[in-house]
Amino acid sequence: MKHCPTCYTQYTDDTLRFCLQDGTPLQPALGEPAPTVAYHEQETVVSNRRSDPIITPPVTNPTNWQPAPISSNANYQTPEKRSGVPVAVFATAFILLLFFGAAGAGLWLYYKGVTRDPNANLLLAKKSPDPDFSKTASNSASNPTKTTATPSATTAANAATPTPVDAEQVKRDVAARVDSWKAAAESHDLDGYMSNYAETVDYYTKSRISRGSVRSDKQRAFDAYSSLRYTISNLSVTPDASGNNATAVFDKEWYFSGAKTSAGKVRSELRLTKVGGKWLIAGEKDLKLYYKE
Repeated sequence: MKHCPTCYTQYTDDTLRFCLQDGTPLQPALGEPAPTVAYHEQETVVSNRRSDPIITPPVTNPTNWQPAPISSNANYQTPEKRSGVPVAVFATAFILLLFFGAAGAGLWLYYKGVTRDPNANLLLAKKSPDPDFSKTASNSASNPTKTTATPSATTAANAATPTPVDAEQVKRDVAARVDSWKAAAESHDLDGYMSNYAETVDYYTKSRISRGSVRSDKQRAFDAYSSLRYTISNLSVTPDASGNNATAVFDKEWYFSGAKTSAGKVRSELRLTKVGGKWLIAGEKDLKLYYKE
């Protein structure tokens, strides 16, 4: 026999576990052993007989509590997960920026530390190269020659190694051009002489005049003297970093004869540029007058 400790209802069916009135777990009746459960017996009838009046205490904590149903909000949307792609792109760009910055700094330090070979003086045999035909030659020593350097193309992403300039070859080529310039003057070949000049020339005190204007000035000297003789010495050739421009500085001594004579010696400068694989004179002036007769 079992009874409910809450409402004190007694049950003869020992197979019951909970009170049929309030769901409280049943307990064995005091002083009685728990009966053996028998199978296939008839349904136990609840006995309403009570030995003593039972006072039902107020239920302060009912056991038939059920959890409140969870309300679902149909409009609730699961927050979207933020993509990590922008962060990855930013990190990649930052790393590339650091890489190329370091590469650029390394190249700058490398080229800054490069020291070009000093230019040795090339001595020509006393075959007098070019004379100075202009009467205004001695007044142009104070005018500096402007040299346009060809910038070497470099890319931070592709740090291409520039082709090294063969300075000695440049010196030989420029010296040969100076010798050709001088030989054409001595042979009175004005056309051959002018073929050594570029289309525009910085000519003594004048900037970027045409080759025709230079020819007109040289023509006067060719007409005034039947014999032109030059001696060129102490030739120094300085190529620029690109190998497409060079400056030749030398002592030029001349002796012209004909209806009249002219002699003198100056320190001259020719600025040459490479056009179509050929060295041409793009600038001419005198740096110093030694003497003039």
